[in-house]
Amino acid sequence: MILNLSIAVPIKDLISSNSREHRHVVAQKRSLLRRFAREATAGIPAIATPARGVVVFVWPDKVRRDPDNYELKWLWDGIVDSGILLDDNGNQLRATVRFAAPWRHDLGRGIVVLGIKVEPISSDAWEAI
Repeated sequence: MILNLSIAVPIKDLISSNSREHRHVVAQKRSLLRRFAREATAGIPAIATPARGVVVFVWPDKVRRDPDNYELKWLWDGIVDSGILLDDNGNQLRATVRFAAPWRHDLGRGIVVLGIKVEPISSDAWEAI
């Protein structure tokens, strides 16, 4: 089974290493986003591991951003919490992040869409990654 999912998230709720927010604020955001990811993926059958995960950010504007600055630990933890993956450690999941081009002006101000794809891969393919 392959998981294809899109989640719309307010930009203000994303966790960025450039935001300089207090650790308690970041912890609250992480908890909220993790619960959001868990609820968005509830009821989806489990995927065999090891698996490859790809997250594509689709932004509502042309502002330049660095994908490495955005934390997605909450997303993978929420997917594990919902039972789709057994674990999100490096032995079970290889995740990559990309930015989509072009941007989508129809998303609405302040909303980013995360396109998520998780698919099982063979042991041979796992070693090649």
